[in-house]
Amino acid sequence: MPVYEEKLISPLAVRFSQEHVRTTFRNGMKLEEVAHLVQAEPVSAPYDVVLKPPFPNMEIVRWAPKPGGRTKLSLGEDMHWYTKDNRRLYVLQKVATKLWPKKVAVEVDVLFTVPSELLKKYDSSTAGLFAGLGESVHCQSTSIWHWGHAVTNLSGMMNMDLERAAFKQLKD
Repeated sequence: MPVYEEKLISPLAVRFSQEHVRTTFRNGMKLEEVAHLVQAEPVSAPYDVVLKPPFPNMEIVRWAPKPGGRTKLSLGEDMHWYTKDNRRLYVLQKVATKLWPKKVAVEVDVLFTVPSELLKKYDSSTAGLFAGLGESVHCQSTSIWHWGHAVTNLSGMMNMDLERAAFKQLKD
């Protein structure tokens, strides 16, 4: 019996499992350097673009961490996609925000059960929406990442139909 299935999903629909994301991968490459290596290939509906990263698929799971107890599960209506692959998620969200309001997808491995590693790692006080970036968990974060801040249009010029379609795609 398989333990996961491959699926296309927007990286903007996935949440962080940890409060802090290191700024380098284990091989020493900086997240910003890796973001430049991600390829964006046009596709047909429902997405406009599929990202092809230089690393393995992110593993995600549909889950609702229970407030006040990070190891307890809640299978209510507050379920969201989470990953333990926080550095990969940051890179993919960074690239997806640069393409906004195009509907961007990436191939992921959807796990059928919540891995114990995720239960142990989960420490987000923001339900995975924000992550601090820094050189190590022992250093203060140098910046806070939330993809919604990266797509905010400050020019005042926007195509509301494209904006609505992009946000709707994240909720489906």
